[in-house]
Parts: sequence; C-alpha cells; structure tokens
Amino acid sequence: MTGNALCSADDLAVLRGILGRLAGKKGGSLSEVEGFNKVLERCKKDIPDITPQVRWFIYPLGYAAAARASQPPEQRRKGKTVLEIMRHQGVGACKGIGGYASFNAEGFDLVHRTAVYAPLPYEKAMKMLVLLNGKDYTPQQWVPREIATYSTFYFDVLNAFDNFGSLFDELYGSGESEHGPTR
Repeated sequence: MTGNALCSADDLAVLRGILGRLAGKKGGSLSEVEGFNKVLERCKKDIPDITPQVRWFIYPLGYAAAARASQPPEQRRKGKTVLEIMRHQGVGACKGIGGYASFNAEGFDLVHRTAVYAPLPYEKAMKMLVLLNGKDYTPQQWVPREIATYSTFYFDVLNAFDNFGSLFDELYGSGESEHGPTR
C-alpha cells in the first residue's frame, strides 16, 4: 500500500513497475497506449462535463493472452490457440475497447458508454464486423414488456457471411484455405 493506492499482483516485476510509477517514475503507463487514449477520448466527446465514476479498458489480444496463461495446460485448446487464430484472422486491428459508467447522471440511475478503437484496414475475419448507423431503436412490436434486457444494433449480416470462411476454415477446416488445400 502506498498513499491511497492498494496494489496487488502475482508478478513481482509488474508490482515493482506499478510502485515505481506511483513514486513518479516515467514510462510504461497505460496513458501512453494509443488504443486507451482513443477509446476514452471518444467516450468523453459525448459527455465533456461529466466525470464518470467508472472507466474501463481492455486490449482484446492482451486479455486473451492473460486468460490463456491463467488456464492450466491440460485445459487449453489443442492445436492452434484461440489467441493465434485471433491474430491470424485480423483481430489485432482492435486496439482497445473501453467505456465510461456514470451513476445518477443525465437523469438516469446509470449511463454507460462503450467505444471500440479498431482502425482500418481489416483483414480476414475481422472484415465481418461492419456495424451500420441506424435511426430507429424503438423495440419491435414482438418484444415482450417483461423482458429483462434488450439491445438493438445495425449489423451488415451479408458482409459477415461473405467474410466468415477464413475463420471457419481455421477453426474447423482440415487445412483448407481460400487458395485451396494446404499441405
């Protein structure tokens, strides 16, 4: 514990780095990561005068690597790892996902904003993700009023089908690629 910060880690080098930055040492800070800054800039754009109570950020490939490292080897996927597949399928284009949560703000108990920073160009399966701008977010007539959660989003489904092949082949195929069988 130092000042009003309680730090905990299972890696001594990580803990030393945190304590060093708390003591004023420069470098190696999340604030230097482009994805982090872009995500938080986008969230702040909508609410420049509100300081959120919660800010969060995930670097997807880093999170996947940490999750894999924490999993016992005997429980890990055989063959290519999900992380290898994600990298090969272009998911590395996603440099960050994060958001703001504000309690008792803007007339609501909770307002949450999420942003994704994934600059173009996309490759392979990453091309599946095309979210479209929409205008009507009114629940459809068939949605019951007793529902606990509801989401509406606009997604280019035909584009997703057109770009799904490389991911399917890598996950389930027998060495097939867009250029024919691999040997």
